[in-house]
Amino acid sequence: MRMAEIEDEAVRLFFSRGRVGNSLVVMCDNAKSTGDVITHVASVMIRTPLQIQLTLLGLQPFLGKDLLIPYDQMDSGQKEFVSKSLKEDKAWTVFESSMTLRCPNKNRMLDPLDVLEGMCQKLLGSTLHPDEQLRLVLCNIILQRVRACVPLSCALQNGLNKRLFRGMVEAYASGGVQVEAYASGGVQVEAYGSCGDMIETYSGDAGRGQDEAGDVHDTPR
Repeated sequence: MRMAEIEDEAVRLFFSRGRVGNSLVVMCDNAKSTGDVITHVASVMIRTPLQIQLTLLGLQPFLGKDLLIPYDQMDSGQKEFVSKSLKEDKAWTVFESSMTLRCPNKNRMLDPLDVLEGMCQKLLGSTLHPDEQLRLVLCNIILQRVRACVPLSCALQNGLNKRLFRGMVEAYASGGVQVEAYASGGVQVEAYGSCGDMIETYSGDAGRGQDEAGDVHDTPR
């Protein structure tokens, strides 16, 4: 494989839509950050260029960052990719304890919409918090924290809403607020600001959920 093909295959196997959420969870599990791990990892994934690097422990995908996908946490297809790519000697710059893929595209970025969708799907589907309403609150809080770290356009946020809530019934837009309702049970009504901000309305103690969410750093499962 050529260098560009190796990078394309790495993106497909680790960071394509449907896979990127799993990679985010793995990197959260192995992150050295002691703060809000989910926000940190998601922000790095959105704003940092790719640089495929193989170390003794696993794959480090981002330029100048220590986020890691260990070999023993890769699936069979990912492990096969690593094995095959190592046979392409000319594609790699070899250092004492790592190998970095030589690639002409120095500024390749992940699709931020795919990253945010994967993150939200993992948060909303997490089994750590059985309360569906609380999971929505947690997802909202993490999204707001990511927004504070990385500028997100209105178009991106609206695109995220459409992906996440495609199962909702279409309602109306009035006064800059779009209201949508779940087709299934759980949270009854969701409101979105004109720039895609989630404003959840539901029965229950919203203050309790906010307090619990403030210090939660568990990786979604």
